[in-house]
Amino acid sequence: MQQLRRRLRIPDWIFTILLLVFTILFAFILLLSVISIGISITIVQLPLPSSFRSVFAAIIVLIIFINIYLISVYWSAHKLISPRGNKLFLFNNILFCN
Repeated sequence: MQQLRRRLRIPDWIFTILLLVFTILFAFILLLSVISIGISITIVQLPLPSSFRSVFAAIIVLIIFINIYLISVYWSAHKLISPRGNKLFLFNNILFCN
């Protein structure tokens, strides 16, 4: 990664901004996951037709798989972007136990 940075001559502050954007995206994804699980628990308890419940369950499963994919993309980007020893990445290093 250091060779790529030197070759492209991209400053570290751009990588810092990218990592902050990924961190905000990660927090938003987790928030959506919690909200979707809460909504699914509420919907299951309502007296609705079974066809609606099955469609809603499929949507929730799709949301969960999308969240898992985005979390893996975030993790890969975090490993790619995060320089070792940079204090700006302390939150991410604590969060992911690096």
